[in-house]
Amino acid sequence: MKTTRNLLFALLLLGGTAGAARASTSVSAGIHIGPSGHTSVDLGFFYDDLAPYGNWIERPSYGWVWTPRQVSTSWRPYRDGHWVWTDEGWTWISDEPYGWATYHYGRWYDDPEIGWAWVPDDEWAPSWVSFQEGADYVGWAPLPPGVSVSVSVGSGYGGYAYGIAPEYYQFVPVRGGMVLASAARMGLARTYEGQDLVTFERFFAGGANSVRGYRQDDLGPRSILGDAAGGSALLVFNEELRFPVYKWLRGVGFVDLGNVYDTVGDISLGDLQVGVGAGVRLDTPVGLFRVDLGVPANPRSFDPKWKIYFGLGHAF
Repeated sequence: MKTTRNLLFALLLLGGTAGAARASTSVSAGIHIGPSGHTSVDLGFFYDDLAPYGNWIERPSYGWVWTPRQVSTSWRPYRDGHWVWTDEGWTWISDEPYGWATYHYGRWYDDPEIGWAWVPDDEWAPSWVSFQEGADYVGWAPLPPGVSVSVSVGSGYGGYAYGIAPEYYQFVPVRGGMVLASAARMGLARTYEGQDLVTFERFFAGGANSVRGYRQDDLGPRSILGDAAGGSALLVFNEELRFPVYKWLRGVGFVDLGNVYDTVGDISLGDLQVGVGAGVRLDTPVGLFRVDLGVPANPRSFDPKWKIYFGLGHAF
C-alpha cells in the first residue's frame, strides 16, 4: 500500500483572564521602537541612544553589554511597566525611557559581577520572556541570550530548560481568576487511488480530551462488530470556563462538540455529538490533577448516561 498522507489542522484559542489589559490597536500603538521607525536596526544604533541611561561594558561571554544606571539593587528587567494585548500578542509597555530598545530587541542576563545586563540584537519582538502560570497567578522572566523563541508559555517552572531560576520570575495574581478556554480541531485524511485508510491512521474522538460524556474514541462510523471504526475526517470544538474555588482548588464548566466522519465529504455540523458537564482541578506539587463529569446532551441509543474522567493537566 502506498504511503498515506494525513493533514491535520489545529486551532487553539485561549481566552484571557478577567482584568487583563487589552487593546485592538496595532503593535506600534503606545510603543516607541526607536527613531528609525523600523523593527530591525543596526546594532550600532543602540550605543548613543542608550548611553544617557546606562553604561556599556565589555564582557567575555557577550562582548559589549549595557547596564542601567541609578537602579536599586533589587531592580530587574520587565518590572516597571505593564502588559497589553496587541496584534503582535502580549506586548510589554515599559515605564523606563530605554524600554523601547531593551525589552523588544536583545536579551537580559544576570551577570555575577555587574548584575542585570542587556545583550543587544537587531530582531524585534513584543517581548523576550518566559511566561509561567498556575491556578491563580501568572509570572514572567527575561529569556537569556541564545534562546531561539520569543515567548514560552507553560505550567510550573518550565523556564528551567532555558536556565531561568524561579527567583527571576515576577508573579502577580490573576484578577478574578476566571478563564474562558476554547479549542477547535479539524482533521482531514486521504489516500491514493481510492485505497482504504488503515486503522492506525484514522481519526477517533470521544472521551477525556475531546468530547466528554462519551466513551473513549467511540464517536463516528461503526464497524461490522458495532464498535467505533474511525474515519477520514474529524471535527472537535471545546469551550471551558475555569474559575477559582478555594486556594489550590478550581472548578470548570464545559461544553464539547465533535464527531468523526467516514469521508471528508460527510462532514456536517448538524451531526455533532454534544457533551456537557463540570469538573474540578487540584493544583498539587506534582502537577494539575483533573476530575470531570460529562453527560451526553444528544446521546445515541448505546451511549452511557454519564462518564467520569481522571487525568493530569487541563483537558485541552
